[in-house]
Amino acid sequence: MRHFSGLVVALTLFSFHVTQGPAHAANLWQATTFGVGVQGAWFNGTDNGDIEAAGKAAVSITPHISVVGGLAYGFAATYLRESVGARITATDVNDQTFSMGIGMSRHFRSEPGGLDEWAGEAAIGWKPFTSSRVLVTALAAYGLDSRDPFVTAGVVLPVSIGGAP
Repeated sequence: MRHFSGLVVALTLFSFHVTQGPAHAANLWQATTFGVGVQGAWFNGTDNGDIEAAGKAAVSITPHISVVGGLAYGFAATYLRESVGARITATDVNDQTFSMGIGMSRHFRSEPGGLDEWAGEAAIGWKPFTSSRVLVTALAAYGLDSRDPFVTAGVVLPVSIGGAP
């Protein structure tokens, strides 16, 4: 749990950069998105995959730069995995059906067998139907120290917390 508290602190500290608010957000809550979902996760380029329950958060610093974080629980191997970092969107974020980004995150893991280091990332999010709230997501990461690949793919449902829209 020490990594989870680090994630919360890091997101909170980075979120203070939003106090003036990007052009599209009047306050911090409007610049923050949360989501919960389920995803498959594959480590080290093998078929050693797992099913995870996942929580995700992002704070938009500008329309194209976000601080991102995630928390996932692996069911088969019983682990907790966290990440926190920054991402730059590679497409127009005003297109609500597709988003793509590149970035860097620090990954943590409670048990051996996955990334526990800084990693470069590429991510996509796609809303298959404009009337749906469900997002299909995928992330590919590459550990900078271990040179191990890591991939997730799943579905996320955006949720509101507190004063968030």
